[in-house]
Amino acid sequence: MISGLLLWLSNAIAQAPVADFSATPTTGCGPLTVQFKDQSSNSPLYWSWDFGNGQISSLKNPAVTYVNPGTYTVKLIARNTSGSNAIVKTDYITVNPYPTPRFSANLTLACAPTDIQLTDQSTPGQGSISSWAWDFGDGNTSSQQNPVHNYTQPGYYTISLKVTNSSGCSNTGTQTRYLRIVNGIQPNFTYNQSSTSCSAPFIGQLLNQSAGPGNLTYNWTIGNGASPASSADTSPIVTFPNSGQYNVTLQVASSLGCNATTKQTLNFSNSAAVLNGPTAACVNTPIAFSDGSSPIPPTIVWDFGDGTGSNTASVSKIYASTGTYTVKLVNKYTGCADSTTQTVNVQDPPVADFTTGDPTNTCKPPLTIHFTDRTAPAAASWHWDFGDGQTSTDEDPVHTYNSSGSFTVTLTATGAGNCPNSISKANLINILDPTVTIGGTLTACMAGTSNFNAIGPIANVNAVDGVKSYAWSAPGSNEVSSAAQNPTFTYASTGTYTLSVTITTNGGCTATANASINIGSPLAPDFTTSVDPTHVCTDQQITFTSTTPGPPQDWLWDFGDHTALVDGSATVNHHYTFYGNHNVTLSVFNGGCEQQITKPIQIFPPSLAGFSYALPTPIQCTNESLIQFTDTTTTSNNTAL
Repeated sequence: MISGLLLWLSNAIAQAPVADFSATPTTGCGPLTVQFKDQSSNSPLYWSWDFGNGQISSLKNPAVTYVNPGTYTVKLIARNTSGSNAIVKTDYITVNPYPTPRFSANLTLACAPTDIQLTDQSTPGQGSISSWAWDFGDGNTSSQQNPVHNYTQPGYYTISLKVTNSSGCSNTGTQTRYLRIVNGIQPNFTYNQSSTSCSAPFIGQLLNQSAGPGNLTYNWTIGNGASPASSADTSPIVTFPNSGQYNVTLQVASSLGCNATTKQTLNFSNSAAVLNGPTAACVNTPIAFSDGSSPIPPTIVWDFGDGTGSNTASVSKIYASTGTYTVKLVNKYTGCADSTTQTVNVQDPPVADFTTGDPTNTCKPPLTIHFTDRTAPAAASWHWDFGDGQTSTDEDPVHTYNSSGSFTVTLTATGAGNCPNSISKANLINILDPTVTIGGTLTACMAGTSNFNAIGPIANVNAVDGVKSYAWSAPGSNEVSSAAQNPTFTYASTGTYTLSVTITTNGGCTATANASINIGSPLAPDFTTSVDPTHVCTDQQITFTSTTPGPPQDWLWDFGDHTALVDGSATVNHHYTFYGNHNVTLSVFNGGCEQQITKPIQIFPPSLAGFSYALPTPIQCTNESLIQFTDTTTTSNNTAL
């Protein structure tokens, strides 16, 4: 009974579900993803969704994406074991359409620099377009609906436009390499005079030399009373009523959107030929002539008077010979000509020279020198370089040297016709301290003991201003002192002495030198030979031995065959290459005292060996092999052995 009661209560409580749901979001721009949520009561166990876009689901809380714009009716059937229930929500989901971006440009092929007008042609899809975002492809952007953008560089440009409609839906359209910008216009023109008169009015044509892409149009503006004052012709003919300046402006526009402007100032004068150039010149030196006429004529003819000419406005001319030349300039315009002449005197450069009125050598500064120009013919300007870093442009300058040294003086003299010439006198000015050293014979024997009993010192002087006096000091000598230039001194005792000299120059400067003097006592030199000196063969070695008592301090051997030997030894060896009579000299030294002895030696050529042979006379028939040999050897004195 109790189980039956429970079954009745269960059946009485269980009910079919009541279907319901919600969704987020229910409105938006496609593709729109919507999350559905089951809100049915009575605990459904099964769900059947129909989203109105052809999609269905059996999930409890499905998500679905709506791609296409429109309104959608959603239906849900919820079931459990007690039954089912359905709910339909009509036009529950609204998908707003995206805008469609479109645009156009006034030019897709243009030349730089140019302004491109971009026009929005987008459709909103729904509502209206509320914003625009342009990307011009060159790093620049705009939020205007129909912007104008200036492109300055050639190239291809990709343009993008993002539009947003009033429903908040955005879409971007891109046109790749949509715009091509090419190089722009190069405006240029020249003027060609056509009138036959060389004076106002000037009639000529403005020759258009512009280049650029597309179809070009022209706008000329000509001021200062020219006729016409403006023109759209390609190359208009213009009358310029007076001499003077005319500012001409040419504006060139291309059908591809770019434009460019150039300006020139045309100068007109009454075409009198104007010759610019010197009236004096230097031979073999370039000089400049120029046509100073305005405007410069199309044809120029120069005649330089020496058989040469030119056709350019500016000329560098060299005359190879002196003389007076007539230079003629002829200006040839279209239909008229004008000329002018000028003489030019061509000269040799001057011969630069100068003298000094003062001594140029001294031993100490300061030294003042008067310089005198001796240039011939007379110079027009001067430039002196005194060699000490100082200069002058005086004709006859006076200059003071304040430092020691040797100085080279250079004069550059410029004559008529701007002809320069220079002369340099090397080491002309010498301001130098004097120097002195002692040379000559500085050794000797004691006085009265030998022929070599006096020293002969020599003062080796370097003094630019010359020597005024000599002061010799010889302590220990018999003479003690001397004022001679080349004195002699004798000494009574052997030993080493000091000799000095002080020189005084003509400029009052002094210099001193010292030397050491050696005085010795004489010895009696003698020597012997290892062979008989009256009969010596060539290439035979001879030993020479000094027998001088003392003994000496040094020996000097002179063998008389252009050889000498300072051996420092009493015994030496020598052989002779050439035969003949020679004198052998031995010099021996004791202190500063030298003594000599000379002895003869006779050198002979070597013996010449020889023999002859013959059959005996009469011939011995019993001994036919018998031969007679004879010795023919000769000695150095041509005698047979």
